[in-house]
Amino acid sequence: MSEAEHDVNCAHPRTNVRARRPTWRVGHSCDLTIRQQLIIRMLARDWTDRRIAGGLGISDRQVRRDINTLCRLFGATGRIQLVGKAVLFGAVPPTVFVT
Repeated sequence: MSEAEHDVNCAHPRTNVRARRPTWRVGHSCDLTIRQQLIIRMLARDWTDRRIAGGLGISDRQVRRDINTLCRLFGATGRIQLVGKAVLFGAVPPTVFVT
């Protein structure tokens, strides 16, 4: 995909969070890492950073870093907006809200 095609097909401009990670595109949850998808789903269920960290076996600090990365990637200013944009753009299904 060319740079121009990417800008037309993406909800958010190309962001090089880390060179090894793919950029996120509308409707392509596979472009998010599994951990990122899980974090968004856990945020949708109103989990705290500590609970997410315990569930994933990582530190609270790493969870905060991952949330900040996701916020930059989606152009969100906070956790609630991040979840809303992730659902809106198809990165996670709206069924994540059903417990």
